Amino acid sequence: MKTKVEKRIMIVLASIMSVCLALQYVVGVDNFSDPVMAKYWLEFILYPSCLATLILIWRLTLDKKIEGKQQREKNLEDLKRNN
Repeated sequence: MKTKVEKRIMIVLASIMSVCLALQYVVGVDNFSDPVMAKYWLEFILYPSCLATLILIWRLTLDKKIEGKQQREKNLEDLKRNN
């Protein structure tokens, strides 16, 4: 996936998580007609969103660092060969 698409998906997921957390903790599930079912649905949406966000953060930050490390090692090997 392209970086722009991943960033847009992460923004959408972050907004979904914000809405779910606001409904759960600011508004409160007790204000809904069926509090148990409301909490269930909020958590049902919240947990996969958090997992997907963590995966995207991993891909956007740590994978680039790993690629950078591999590039540095390759450059070091090229320098050793040239000397």
